[in-house]
Amino acid sequence: MKNKMMALDWRTVKSYWYSILLVFPLMIVFSSAFSLALVPLSVYFVMSFILNTFALEERNSLGKLYLTLPVRRRDIVAGRFRLSFLLIGAGITAGALLMLLTSMFSQSNAIDFRLDFAVFGLSASVLYSALLHVLTFPTLFWLGFQKGRLLGMVLPIIVCFGGLTYIMNSLGDYAAELLNANLWFLSVACAAAALILFTLSYVLSAKAYERREF
Repeated sequence: MKNKMMALDWRTVKSYWYSILLVFPLMIVFSSAFSLALVPLSVYFVMSFILNTFALEERNSLGKLYLTLPVRRRDIVAGRFRLSFLLIGAGITAGALLMLLTSMFSQSNAIDFRLDFAVFGLSASVLYSALLHVLTFPTLFWLGFQKGRLLGMVLPIIVCFGGLTYIMNSLGDYAAELLNANLWFLSVACAAAALILFTLSYVLSAKAYERREF
């Protein structure tokens, strides 16, 4: 049943797939300044696309329709998480490939490939996705899109980008030394933290959706 709910969510939102294609030219332009940010940037854009499921569900009263089906609310939540995982995986893959392509064809952005750095970049992007999930999904499942979009969408963006900027500015040059010396450890730590955050996000979302009134 979870896969069927995932398919229903995809049918609801797939008409907006072109919005993802529109951002790729912007990502290519952005890559001229900092190609290493393409993977987390792709995660952000895919997350923005995924959140359309909440908007369309509320606009078309699909929540009430779903509840008329022989399905548990927990299955609805699980289906949306599965769709999100698939799209996030596709976004990370596309961002990584685009980063490699721009690096190959731009001498100014040429990157010496390092396995440890690549693994860390992927695990950090997954952690970033997990952080967005835990900050957005429970709120939107609880309040709905109209009531929860400020708390569930705008504030997480401020927290993520503001927090990252503050940390990087605070560490300064020490950040690069810290990364280079502990990349494998940080990769494992990011993956473990992402797993915890994804689990927490799902549990909170399921509980919030169980209590939501339509």
